[in-house]
Amino acid sequence: MQAKQIETIKRYQDLDMQLYSLENEFIKSQEFRAVHYLKDKYLKGEKSYARLLKEKDDQIDHFEKIIKKFDELKVIEENIDQDINEIKDLVELDLYEDSLLKYEECVTSIDKEMNRSTRKLNEIKIEVERLLKAIEALKSKYIEQKAILDNLKKEVLMKGAPLKKEMNSLEEHIDKNFLKKYRALRKEKKMPPFVQYLNGNCAGCGMQINLEVEKKLINSGDYTECPECRRIVYKP
Repeated sequence: MQAKQIETIKRYQDLDMQLYSLENEFIKSQEFRAVHYLKDKYLKGEKSYARLLKEKDDQIDHFEKIIKKFDELKVIEENIDQDINEIKDLVELDLYEDSLLKYEECVTSIDKEMNRSTRKLNEIKIEVERLLKAIEALKSKYIEQKAILDNLKKEVLMKGAPLKKEMNSLEEHIDKNFLKKYRALRKEKKMPPFVQYLNGNCAGCGMQINLEVEKKLINSGDYTECPECRRIVYKP
């Protein structure tokens, strides 16, 4: 790699490191954290709301089944009323009383079940109303914080615009495959991606790599990939 090419790449990386620092400041800002915290809370609230609606539908289905049980009991009740007029002896009377006892137990059981279902539906209704208010408040706060973050983002973009402009002009003088590799490393947050080979070590990760790369880095400007961190290592 020619000395001029190295200087171009180093200048490109110096500018990019400044841009990367601006990006990190933005991501670590209170405004950024606040927006993402509110967004996360809002999404969790929506999931809880969907779960409550599903639970409400299930309870309504259950309630309707209980109503059907009451309808079935009415038929049994009518049969019992008919049976009382047909009792001829004590045996039949005992059977009738057993049937009546089971019927009463069934009525009590269904009544309790209906009361539980009614209470549950009321609890769900109260929780849905509470959650809707909370979600609406979160949405309002999110919109407010998002506007603040957008203004901060504009400031960061303005600061980074001159850096980006010079980087774009330098890209014309840098090999496309090199830029592709550089951007891939940047995406992995391996910054800086372009580092020196010093005393047998990679200046990026600090690992000794002379055995793996010494044959590739003979002359000043030679470069290769670090076998440990995969940064681009060049011989100064």
